[in-house]
Amino acid sequence: MDATVETAPPPAAQQLRERRRRWLIILTIAIVVIALLAGAWWFLFASHYISSAQRLPNGNTLIDEGADGRLFEVTAQKEIVWEYVNPYFGTEEGATTNRVFRAQRVPYDWVPQLPKPAERAVNPPDITTFRVEPQRQLR
Repeated sequence: MDATVETAPPPAAQQLRERRRRWLIILTIAIVVIALLAGAWWFLFASHYISSAQRLPNGNTLIDEGADGRLFEVTAQKEIVWEYVNPYFGTEEGATTNRVFRAQRVPYDWVPQLPKPAERAVNPPDITTFRVEPQRQLR
């Protein structure tokens, strides 16, 4: 009598854990690569769960620091070209947040019904005098 022992695939929970582990490894590698491409100054900002980064055709990098609702573009020389903080807050699981899941620069020809706007330089304000008044009382 020939006894063949077949092993059953791991239970669904084990498969899910293994899939999550692989994605965490891929995500960690991606974060390290982005940090190295951006000049290893990534420790100046962090988003522990939602974020994105995109290398742009001009060599700059668009970064979404999602947990804090901050988007910014940096040059290869580590200079911030522009910065935007999401002013729209919502409540999720009892916490007030302005998270941004993902940001992506798209070409003008993705919106063919509109004429291509003229691009203009962004002049940074004098940060010693520039202030934006808060829209609501902070706790």
